[in-house]
Amino acid sequence: MTLNITDSSDSSVRAKDLSEYFRLLIRRVASSPIALSWDIRCDARTSYIGVVRGTIYLLCGMRIEFSEYVIVKEHTVVKLKYRYALLKKEKTVVRWDNAPHHPNLRTFPHHKHVEGLVIESEEVWMWDVLLEAEKYVKRLCPRATLR
Repeated sequence: MTLNITDSSDSSVRAKDLSEYFRLLIRRVASSPIALSWDIRCDARTSYIGVVRGTIYLLCGMRIEFSEYVIVKEHTVVKLKYRYALLKKEKTVVRWDNAPHHPNLRTFPHHKHVEGLVIESEEVWMWDVLLEAEKYVKRLCPRATLR
């Protein structure tokens, strides 16, 4: 098994197939100090193509809802579509996606929505979103105890 995540600045993720990527994703979520529980599903179309989606319940009443449409090609995971939303109750705190509707941004199609604004963002992975969510948890719930 070759589970290899390079640092976020490279943004490449290595896995031999979709099931290996799914296991990697679950391990990353399970190791997060703010993740309390999760419901994550992988709908595999083939061994190399599928949709990963779910909800990760976090400290402070927050959660991440997400979906990724991925292909594993030559041991590299490629996200064709993605959406990650960090929510507090029913309010979206921040959302990342690559829907191609903001062509004026330097990082097109990658962007994020924060407080009604659409701003540039490089492609993100779940572990990037978890790190960002950890900052929000610490700021919004300073007394929360990380696990």
